[in-house]
Amino acid sequence: MTTWTRVLKATGMLTRTQSDQIDAGAWVTALNSGQWILYREAVWDPEQFQRGGQIAHRVLITSIYLALNQQMAEWEREVTRGEVTADARFQLIKSPWRYWLEADTGKETKRQWLAKLDRYRTTFWDEDDILLVVAAGRATRLGRLATWIEEAALPLGWILLGAEAWESPNDLDPSEWALHSPRPLSTPPIAPHHVEYSVENHGPIPAQEVSRWTQQGYQLSYTKIVAGGELRVLTRQHSRFFKHVPRKPTKR
Repeated sequence: MTTWTRVLKATGMLTRTQSDQIDAGAWVTALNSGQWILYREAVWDPEQFQRGGQIAHRVLITSIYLALNQQMAEWEREVTRGEVTADARFQLIKSPWRYWLEADTGKETKRQWLAKLDRYRTTFWDEDDILLVVAAGRATRLGRLATWIEEAALPLGWILLGAEAWESPNDLDPSEWALHSPRPLSTPPIAPHHVEYSVENHGPIPAQEVSRWTQQGYQLSYTKIVAGGELRVLTRQHSRFFKHVPRKPTKR
């Protein structure tokens, strides 16, 4: 597999500019192959196309991967752990940390970020896990993010970087990233708390599909304690009102 196809499979998309950074002939090769989707001056992996949504967000994720490509030991995009779905999880060759990536383009509101950080706070406590936030935007945006993350009192370490740091990958040195220490847990859990979901008569479902099932008339019915966490089971709601059919009068 060529370098540019490996990057494309790992990230899901490549802009023309990004493909030229890897291989000057990659763009023409990709177009002629007929294997990829061309959309908005980018080639997309059909399995990760998602109708070309959130293109600025996806471009930033690809930029991050390209900047770390030579140092990458492991990379997986869109990883779910409990109720958290990170943009990617990766490890670097010379780093002991496991990074959970959140790429920010300034579109998410404070409320959305606080909810996200709350999910991280209740899901993570492994000392090897690091939250890496890469944000595109002005210093005011980075300042707000730093305040929100600091006030969330996360039990895992975190790093906040501006997107411009990824424009010169040759100068990128992860050992110089400012790591903020995690807040100690007052009552550390005995084991990682893992939340799974299941629909009655259907089976397990990913956390991101819960809202779709609730819109179809299902609700959280009960919770089971299982090894490493809990299993939340959804069942279909049944109306508590029944139609009353009057009896026909009997003949006398």
